[in-house]
Amino acid sequence: MTLVGGRYQVDVTLTLGVQECPWSPIRVGDAPEGELVRLCGGGSGDWWIRNLARREELDGPELIEHLIGEHGFFEGRESPYRVDPERLARLLELGPFAR
Repeated sequence: MTLVGGRYQVDVTLTLGVQECPWSPIRVGDAPEGELVRLCGGGSGDWWIRNLARREELDGPELIEHLIGEHGFFEGRESPYRVDPERLARLLELGPFAR
């Protein structure tokens, strides 16, 4: 676990394998042998962040950073992997939640 800026506790857990972006031009499993694989994005872990001042925390898969940033995709409301945009903004004190 790491303390960032004296305000956030952050932890990353790495896993085996890679989650691939569903919008990648060539998926790893679909690439012919010897062909260079082009991933749009990928991840192999999970993150956890706690805002010490607000006593709020949130976790999610590493790939979600790419999905949000590049595709504006936060997962469906019923998905266990969803990162709620309002909770994330509040946790990181962004926009209307800035301190």
